[in-house]
Amino acid sequence: MRVLLALLIGVCFALPVQARDICKCKGDTGYGGPCYDGPGGPKYDGPGGPCYAGPGGACDTTYGGNASSCPEICD
Repeated sequence: MRVLLALLIGVCFALPVQARDICKCKGDTGYGGPCYDGPGGPKYDGPGGPCYAGPGGACDTTYGGNASSCPEICD
């Protein structure tokens, strides 16, 4: 369990600053919760998700991206 937690924290800190904020969500992170970041979740940061930080995403942090207009839900 500690290894999993350390890995999760490490992933959060490895993300670009804008995307890192996604990891600060307070609340239920389980399926259906307000902070669920899995597929279909309100904070999903994978391809096609509302908080995706990759190319073409709503929080695109790549060169020329639109991270500054990242949706409020991803703060």
